[in-house]
Amino acid sequence: MKEVAESKPKDLGFDPQFFVYAQARDLVRRPELGRQLKEMGVFRVNTGLESGCDQTLQHMKGPHDSVRTNYLALQLMKSKGIHVYGSLVLGTEVETPRTLRETIDWTKRIIDERAASDIEAQPILPLPINYYGRKLMEKGLFLDGSTSD
Repeated sequence: MKEVAESKPKDLGFDPQFFVYAQARDLVRRPELGRQLKEMGVFRVNTGLESGCDQTLQHMKGPHDSVRTNYLALQLMKSKGIHVYGSLVLGTEVETPRTLRETIDWTKRIIDERAASDIEAQPILPLPINYYGRKLMEKGLFLDGSTSD
């Protein structure tokens, strides 16, 4: 990243802007990335926030991710004038009404604070061939099309 930022030509006649993907934990672990991204001409970062609940987030991404880390990354990008497009995933097997409420409340907070410019939420699509579809089928809540019901 440092070398890319340093190699940006100064005489292009325009200021290129980029939209990149960055993981929140990398941004927090290496805060100099914020400055380097800005120097490269990055105006927007896409990051997978996944959830506003530690339980759900750590289930999806592992023990080294947290809502706090995501929040710190959002604040770092905001301080550099870089907009964040964040994505959430809803409906994992550990999702409950409580964890979903935490995600909704946290999302409202980061929007109100203008820590994220855009947020998208992607519900998990249960299909007979994936974990979530099989779980629904086991509970009799998902028909795979092979029955005459």
